[in-house]
Amino acid sequence: MIGLEDRVDDFMRPFSFDDGQWHFKTRDMKAALPVTEQQVNEAEENFRFRYKIATAGSWLVVLGMLAWTYVQVFVDDKSYWLFLVLLPAWYVSFLFYFWANMSATSALRRRLLDLNVRRLARTKGPLPSWAKLPPRRVLVRQLAACWAILLFFGALSLWDYRNNVRALHGVSVSATVIEPKSKQQCLVSYEYQWAGQTFGEKLVDCRVMQAHPIGSSLSVRVDPTRPGHSILPGQSPWPPEALIPVIGAPFLLLITVAL
Repeated sequence: MIGLEDRVDDFMRPFSFDDGQWHFKTRDMKAALPVTEQQVNEAEENFRFRYKIATAGSWLVVLGMLAWTYVQVFVDDKSYWLFLVLLPAWYVSFLFYFWANMSATSALRRRLLDLNVRRLARTKGPLPSWAKLPPRRVLVRQLAACWAILLFFGALSLWDYRNNVRALHGVSVSATVIEPKSKQQCLVSYEYQWAGQTFGEKLVDCRVMQAHPIGSSLSVRVDPTRPGHSILPGQSPWPPEALIPVIGAPFLLLITVAL
């Protein structure tokens, strides 16, 4: 990988070896922290690992955009201005490298702070800003809680998706819009009969709200095994909460690697 050793040298500059002892010191620190050779090696390997991830991610983005541009221009005969999409691809690749450097630096400082918090507290002068961050174990617990929440919404989304798919393959039933329409939320409520029982559902869809006033009929699909659950024939089986794991998972993955 071109430039890897130069980037490693820049990252390892805060470390110095004097009188048989390794030290770590940055501009925002009043005194240097003594560190072990193992901590120095771990910091270097940690940065190399992140740099390799950034390199792989940037190449995937650039090659993916090149393949998409080739198909659009040479296969589908689209305009040549589509080559401009390579510019944001290169920009994203720089963001990968920026993340690699910043996350490695943050992880290094948190680890050194956890191991040298008492010694750092005895230094004269104000503590550096990064030393005021919560300990790494606290951040790990918070990250674990976020992953648990994300997994919960992921499981809930898959459960709702399964029920919606079964409803789409169910029986068509005529429902009646029963509640006033909301122009702000596009909320539509309806009722339908099944086996002598009345069931109600709600959905947020502006087009449905405009096409179906109060008292009008609305065709829905019902799962006979779960008649309390219904869905519109053209409605997507994916629930809205599915966006939470889709959007949150990449960010949590980057944070997990950063810690």
